[in-house]
Amino acid sequence: MIRSSKDIQGTNTQDGLSEFTVREERMATEKLSPGMQQYLDIKKDYQDAFLLFRMGDFYELFYEDAVNAAQILEIAITSRNKNSENPIPMAGVPYHSAQQYIDILIESSYKVAIAEQMEAENRL
Repeated sequence: MIRSSKDIQGTNTQDGLSEFTVREERMATEKLSPGMQQYLDIKKDYQDAFLLFRMGDFYELFYEDAVNAAQILEIAITSRNKNSENPIPMAGVPYHSAQQYIDILIESSYKVAIAEQMEAENRL
């Protein structure tokens, strides 16, 4: 689900590649959890939006989405894989209060994409 209209500008590197592309190439050599791989797969389609990715009781944001959202929403930023050579910036909001944070982003003219968890059919 995409909401709102303001593009989020990615940082370009010296060779003109987006920060997302460089990060994706770097992560190709690292072992990713299935959840992080799913996040990156979805984010490819919504690079111009904040992606709120449901993980348990929270909507999580990662990488530059986390850094930018933490500043805009005045929420804490932490990191995933803190002991890794490349820790992943992370910020999150509880699912039951996510709407107020989504509203702030939309009212600030940003796009928001929301990824919900789905049960696999073979698990039912």
